[in-house]
Formats: sequence, C-alpha cells, structure tokens
Amino acid sequence: EYEIQQILQGFASEPKDLHYVTAYLDNVPRIVLQGICNPNAMVGRFLAKDDRVCPQIDTSVECNQRAACNWDENAVLACPNQGGCPNLNCVALLNSQLREGFKCSDCMFVNGSVTCSKGIFNPVISGACVAHPCMLNCEAASCAASDLECQYNSTYGTCFDKTCETKYFNQAPCDGDVRCTWDAKLGNGQGRCRENLCTIYSDDVSCNNHTATCVWSEASAPAVCLELKCIYSTLALCDRDDRCLWYNETCIIRPCLHYTETACINDPTYKCEWDTRVSPATCRRNNCTDLPNSTSCTASIYCKCCLLYTSPSPRDS
Repeated sequence: EYEIQQILQGFASEPKDLHYVTAYLDNVPRIVLQGICNPNAMVGRFLAKDDRVCPQIDTSVECNQRAACNWDENAVLACPNQGGCPNLNCVALLNSQLREGFKCSDCMFVNGSVTCSKGIFNPVISGACVAHPCMLNCEAASCAASDLECQYNSTYGTCFDKTCETKYFNQAPCDGDVRCTWDAKLGNGQGRCRENLCTIYSDDVSCNNHTATCVWSEASAPAVCLELKCIYSTLALCDRDDRCLWYNETCIIRPCLHYTETACINDPTYKCEWDTRVSPATCRRNNCTDLPNSTSCTASIYCKCCLLYTSPSPRDS
C-alpha cells in the first residue's frame, strides 16, 4: 500500500503532503464532497474564496468590512512546517533550545537570530481574518435561512455577509450605523450607503494621522474613527446629504446632527431639541423662538420652517 501511495501522490499538485490524502470510499462524501464549501475543510480550504477575498488582514474592523470575511478572535495561525513557531515567522526552534525546555513563546528575533530566554514573553497572537460563516451556505435557500445577516448573490452563486450597501437603502438608518456612511456622490446622484473607510483605524493616534478624511469621535461608545462629513465641493452634492447644509459657498455640517435623544439635548454648542413629531425622531436646532420677528426668522438659514411647521427635512431646520 505504501508503494501505491507513493505512486498516486506523484500525481498530486504541490504541496503534495497537503493535497494528497488517504480516504476509504465510505468516507469520500464526508471528507471530500461535504467539505468543498467549507473553507476550513481539507478540500474547501484550497477551493474556497478565503485566500482571495480574505488576505492577511491583522485588524478585526478592516476584516469585517469585507462581505466574504469574518474576524475569528480565537483563531491561531498554524505553520506548514512541523515545529514552526507562528510568532517567529514559522522558524522552528533548534533541538538544543527544545532540550533546554524553551517554547515558542520564550523566544524572539534578536539581530536576525532566534534568541530564547525564560525572561522573554512573546506569545502567539490569536485572531485571524477568515471566510465569513455565510459562505458556508452553498445554496440560496440555506443562505436565506441562516441566523446571520446573509444575502445570496446569484451572480457569483455565493452567500455573503450583508454590507452597508445591501443592508441600508435610505440615509437615516445608514447614518445611524457607525460602520457605514452615506455618500451623495454614489448611486447615480441619489446617494448610497457604503462602508465607513475610517473605521479601520482603531485608535485616536492612527485616526488623527488622516485628518484630511477622518476624525476621532468620542461621542460613540466605544469611541471610533469616522469619515469627515460634508466635505462636498458643490451645492448639488451637499444638498443630497441630509447631514449637510450649504452656507456661504461651503458645505457645512448641519447643527444638532445627533442620532440619539441624549446626545441631542446635551449638545455643547447649539440649543437642540429631540423632535418626535416626525418619524423617525430627529434632532433639530431649537432657537427659532429667540428671533424677534418674521423677517429675521425667514432670513435664518436654520429656521426656514419656524413660521409654519410642515414636517421639514432635517437639513431645513
């Protein structure tokens, strides 16, 4: 049998020790056929889209922004070579180091060489970007029946995780999700929800290194790096975004732009009120009653509708 195995293994592609496996006929359905769609199975890990759509991403936020990917915090990278240490770029310890009782976590690179000491603590970092569980559903029916937020793409014949674009079709719910942002430049002029490109920066330092496009928001819990709002250069684009207001030839953020009642009534700059007369409830600036007459009221860029309440859009208050 060993000789036959060596002959058959010669027909396998490289790496042969991974691409060749011995299986009894009764086990072929379980080992081969049922594992085709599973990116963690013997066959599926080489056929699945995991390698192409889930590259070596080392942050959970950037990984989860991809419809086909998911961050597995318990995953530990494994080395293809026997005894390789994932925290040492898969370099294996010397026999002399092993005889002294050293483990991978006791070693690190020093001047290009592996140095081990009981005083060193260099653990293997867990967490990896892997194929999203939605992709394990090979058919539209199982995709729709999943408890996860999955959506079947008939063009690619694949079950993906719902993205901001496929989850939200209106601006209000899109704005309420910190992982998403509304982009008035998309959707043939109608605007479209897309992934917030700044949430890949997980701390204020890395976020503040991109001040031209991102801002660190302490208003969110937990704090998060968000894209700058209202950086449109034209009136047409600015006017399509309910978060924005065109003023003095510049697109500015609408005052009292908050999505919760607590944040609204505690605005540190403006007098804001949580308006439940519209659905969904909206935070709007409440200083129209301070104006002395109709002339000053109608002249205000914030109080166009204070004379007659007609359920205005958020940017008209």
